[in-house]
Amino acid sequence: MARALRSRYQNSDLRALVDQVGVPVLHLVNPTATAHDPGHDRYLAEHLADVETHELPGPDELWWLDASGLFAGHVERFTRQRTEVHRRQAPR
Repeated sequence: MARALRSRYQNSDLRALVDQVGVPVLHLVNPTATAHDPGHDRYLAEHLADVETHELPGPDELWWLDASGLFAGHVERFTRQRTEVHRRQAPR
């Protein structure tokens, strides 16, 4: 099952949908992971209107476990920052 899910994940092509994303995106990546494709990072940077990318350390695709503190810190900061921007822009 895990092999099938990983294959599905790695072989899915969602490029046709990327231009439709209308919300800010936090893109966390481990460039040393065996499955990492730097072309993916470049593509997102070129096609998402509002993307913020950060590299996280880790021995493989489980960087969110190995770097959980960094992961959580980036998510918290991104969410807080975007919430503040939204509050300032919201009509009163």
